[in-house]
Amino acid sequence: MRNLTRSQRSAVSNSPSTSPKTKQVSLKYHRLRCQICKHACRQHIEEAFLQWRSPKVIMHCFGIKTETTIYHHAHAVGLFDLRNRSLSHALANIIQEVDTVRPTTKDILRAVYALAHINDHGQWIHPPDKSEVKSEVVHYSSPPQSIASETKSKADANP
Repeated sequence: MRNLTRSQRSAVSNSPSTSPKTKQVSLKYHRLRCQICKHACRQHIEEAFLQWRSPKVIMHCFGIKTETTIYHHAHAVGLFDLRNRSLSHALANIIQEVDTVRPTTKDILRAVYALAHINDHGQWIHPPDKSEVKSEVVHYSSPPQSIASETKSKADANP
């Protein structure tokens, strides 16, 4: 480790570990030092983050020292994945603010369009670009018996 450069040591020490035991240890370490984990309103802070509130607003509302603290906590406990699944909340907030903000019609339509294309898991759903219509033409060498008899009876009735 001594012969490595600072960036190489950082890369080695920050390499993602896949073992559950290592993740538990790092989560325990995080909880010992994290200002949010120790905060009395931890659940409210996490809920605000999941509802796409600005980290700057969360920081001021809950007396957190830096935005970085919020981001570190969110990464450590997996809030980013949860928040990305609820992308529709962010778009709904934009649409809801139509009366108080001066968005253009184009901005509103873009938000509505985006909201319509996101499923419950936060994934973008592509509607089909084309519609296919299949038609089938059936040619009979001789008309079916029922149609032929109807045609003949109508011709006999109308001389």
